[in-house]
Amino acid sequence: MLQLGEVDVSAAVLADRGVPLARLIGDHGANSVDDLDGRPPTDGWRVIHGDLVHPGEVLPIVAASWPIGGPDTWIVIRAYRADGQWQTAVEGTGVVARPGRAVRRAGLALEWVTEPATVARGTSPDLRLVLRNIGQQWWTADGNDDNYVEVWAVGQDGDDFPRAGADFGDMGAVVVDVLPSLEPGIAVAVTAAWRHPAGARNLPAGRYVLRARLLCLHLDAPPAALTVY
Repeated sequence: MLQLGEVDVSAAVLADRGVPLARLIGDHGANSVDDLDGRPPTDGWRVIHGDLVHPGEVLPIVAASWPIGGPDTWIVIRAYRADGQWQTAVEGTGVVARPGRAVRRAGLALEWVTEPATVARGTSPDLRLVLRNIGQQWWTADGNDDNYVEVWAVGQDGDDFPRAGADFGDMGAVVVDVLPSLEPGIAVAVTAAWRHPAGARNLPAGRYVLRARLLCLHLDAPPAALTVY
């Protein structure tokens, strides 16, 4: 698998010749593509995420080779329906396909420094985590992955607190760093923050499972038990 923009996609899909964009989203949709960075290609498009026939809540993403940006670069657009017709929003131009997240996170583990246990309502548990190279070889960073870890709680009924998409998270209040290369056995601190700025302050009393994910690599830490009293 490769990663194009924020989407994991198979190499076979990217190797396909593609089809005219109008065949995928109609003339109206094809004509709606922003040409600020240059005239978009009319041919060579393929769906890399979602479903154009039954889009549901997941907006489809399509891509085509982007010669303007140089060799092996892509234009990536998101398609959505408005007034019964397809419209588009450019996600990126000159986008380079990278090794997929599964490849990039191989040999890494996200670990709690101290597992959260019990906190009073309105307070936040210890969210310190580290990223460790548990492999036998150097893990080489590519300079594009950062150390932001999103944390959320899961209640006994299986509901997430806060729910995904409820807010952009604490990103405006924290400083993230680019992940460094790691030799075997070495760990580096990561920047962990609640999915929602209110964090644990809004959690009712009860038992929860804390989840943590290094977003750039979709790497999860082991679930941690949390009791709020």
